[in-house]
Amino acid sequence: ATISAAKKVIRRREIYVDGKVGVSGVRVASGAHLQWRARVRAAAQLDKSKVPPQWHLKVGYEDAVMAVIVKPQGLGTNDRTPAAGWSAQSLLPYFLQSATGEREALFRPRTCHRLDAPTGGLVICGKTRPALA
Repeated sequence: ATISAAKKVIRRREIYVDGKVGVSGVRVASGAHLQWRARVRAAAQLDKSKVPPQWHLKVGYEDAVMAVIVKPQGLGTNDRTPAAGWSAQSLLPYFLQSATGEREALFRPRTCHRLDAPTGGLVICGKTRPALA
């Protein structure tokens, strides 16, 4: 564990001091009760009928903690393509099941790496923090 990891769990509002959400930069009193409530609930899958047909993602593999998608050419991985208004990452919640019940579940799935927008191919996606590592 590092200081930056501790700051992340504070930003995610997972640290509680005496039953209240902890904040960074405040000293904790001696004898205070500290509790870490790791998020284990992910968001529900979104309705894919709202996605234009040309940007429907194919899922090559999916399990509870990770997935592999086929990114079409012309679609950015993380940055929204100006002409499309979508990115592969913004489309993931429409096509992947959530990681509900998994420890350290992400609220929404995320891509683990990038492909250039003009390049199509396989992209690995994580649904939990350890899967992104």
